[in-house]
Amino acid sequence: QELSVDGVCEQNTTTGKNKIDTLAKITNIDGLTITRQENGTLLINGSSAEFAVGDAVKAQALEAGTYTMSVKLNNTEIKANVYYRIGDNQNQIYKYKDSTPLTLTFDTNFTITRIQPYFNASTYNNAILSIQLEEGSNATEYEPYTGGQPSPSPDYPQEIKTITGNLKITSCG
Repeated sequence: QELSVDGVCEQNTTTGKNKIDTLAKITNIDGLTITRQENGTLLINGSSAEFAVGDAVKAQALEAGTYTMSVKLNNTEIKANVYYRIGDNQNQIYKYKDSTPLTLTFDTNFTITRIQPYFNASTYNNAILSIQLEEGSNATEYEPYTGGQPSPSPDYPQEIKTITGNLKITSCG
């Protein structure tokens, strides 16, 4: 038996590099509505004065090493605070004050407990916020969180999409 597939299809793949998973909830803060998208980015709509979004990510335990965090709003870096915990110390705060990606080196295992992106007073129409924490000292292009493993996989499947024409599957036999 033979199987043939006609049409142009695509399937997203990831390397598992993003160590941060955004929260799966809708938040309304100071005039803005923030909604988690299927790919882990946050969709922002509304008008607001400057504010911070608390608890934008799920707490994540990580091994000692060097990590780089990038927080981007439609591919423009924005300011953010990164809260992390090492061992039993839950009060350490590292402030990400400028518009460049933040690189941190940890000698012991640690937990990222909160990331707070800051927004300028403005109106946001379908703005996309991406948050990525990855191993190493270079910020790379955003990819969705997939549990630290490449995808597609059984735990993080990726849909196969037809991008041109009609998908035609023929089974002979």
